[in-house]
Amino acid sequence: MAAAGGPVEVAVVSAAEASPGTGGGSGGCCSVWEVGSGASVAGYRGGCCAARGLALLGGEHLLGAQLGKAFVGAWELQRKDQLQQKIICPGLVSCLTAAPNGLYILAGIAESIYLWEVSSGNLLAILNRHYQDLSCLAFTDDSSHFLSGAKDNLYCGIGGPMARVATASLDQTAKLWEISSGDLLLSVVFDVSIMSVTLDLAEYHMFCGGMDGSIFQVDLCSWSRTPDKLALGSRCPITNAFLTLAPANMLNPDSKPSIPLPKFSRHLHGMETSENPTNDGLTLCLGLHQKNLMGDQEQLKIQVTELEEEVRTLRKINKSLFDFSSRIITKPGK
Repeated sequence: MAAAGGPVEVAVVSAAEASPGTGGGSGGCCSVWEVGSGASVAGYRGGCCAARGLALLGGEHLLGAQLGKAFVGAWELQRKDQLQQKIICPGLVSCLTAAPNGLYILAGIAESIYLWEVSSGNLLAILNRHYQDLSCLAFTDDSSHFLSGAKDNLYCGIGGPMARVATASLDQTAKLWEISSGDLLLSVVFDVSIMSVTLDLAEYHMFCGGMDGSIFQVDLCSWSRTPDKLALGSRCPITNAFLTLAPANMLNPDSKPSIPLPKFSRHLHGMETSENPTNDGLTLCLGLHQKNLMGDQEQLKIQVTELEEEVRTLRKINKSLFDFSSRIITKPGK
């Protein structure tokens, strides 16, 4: 374990089924490991998490969409016993995520995206933008935007709307994309189908969980980028895996959440469902980031325009110098 008081980077992992001999759903649902030493930090029991159905909420709770059941389980991080709370949902949850600022929860149910406000438990919106069942959701690190995908898996890095996104697929590939441009930066081929993907906090490595339980590491700073098999972590498919700095509540058994979770509503609150996928869209202000974010984008466009103008000026100067030098060199001697 890291020195007392220092940050501890941990891997949060769950498998498709409970451990053998635990009676189905009574075994370990999720395990937490220190990345540096491989030491076990915590294990959370009760239920079995669905693929892409595990999320940290506000550094105080762990959320898990229960496999084959229409609810999300919630653990207090300092308690490793059975589920303390159930969030009842209108259908089976196929994917789940929480905003890094702890203000919102997103769940994919069939082809719809459900958005809850954590402080009140209100269901703020139901968004229909997909023609297939949702399989993955992710917030940007500033909580200003979120991404969704069907029949896929994704992980969003740092940088807000300028971040990079890692995706994994059953076609045995993992890819790295740039959000702002939509460009494909990298594609890696594996010998097994990939069910989960994440990046380390510095975004130097990409980690992928295979259908056979294998865990792969891809060095993003290497020219070869050949995936290295780290371990056969489980006989069951790795369905959830992400790296994070361990919240204080996870390491302190005497801590308690600052605010208990409210009862989450199953009915829409103060907003109509967006059911027409061909309309102009629905704008949601997730916190106070939108105005500043748009200002940052406009400032970035101005800076790019100024740099482009400077490059054109330098090209003209270089051409003038080249022409002058050519005349001097080719000028016949007296």
